[in-house]
Amino acid sequence: MPTATPKPSSVIFQAGKLGHLSHILEEIDWARELAQGGYAIDRVYGVSGGGLAALGFGLQQSAGLAPREFGGAAEALAGLAAFLTAHPAEKSAHSMSTPCTAPTTCARCAARLSAGWRPASGAATWR
Repeated sequence: MPTATPKPSSVIFQAGKLGHLSHILEEIDWARELAQGGYAIDRVYGVSGGGLAALGFGLQQSAGLAPREFGGAAEALAGLAAFLTAHPAEKSAHSMSTPCTAPTTCARCAARLSAGWRPASGAATWR
């Protein structure tokens, strides 16, 4: 009897409690478990702080599917976790939700992470 192919599924990452760092890191840990588990996931969604886990998961999965184009993102989830635990300004839910500092925080995060995830196609940044 032939074995059944896993049915593709969707996953939603969400980090409740106003995006506190511990909840975001828990979602990233779960994303790492899913990435290593060989699940057939064809749709990924991120809500609130879970958007970071969804981004990392999508990039890491893309690296596995198309290493030539996305190989630089093979450790995207580990990179996100390392960045979030190393930068005090990003640890505060308040800094992420305050309009005056959110653009600075997000720009610094994007610049730091995209430096290691340049596409092999020659494009300057991930878009």
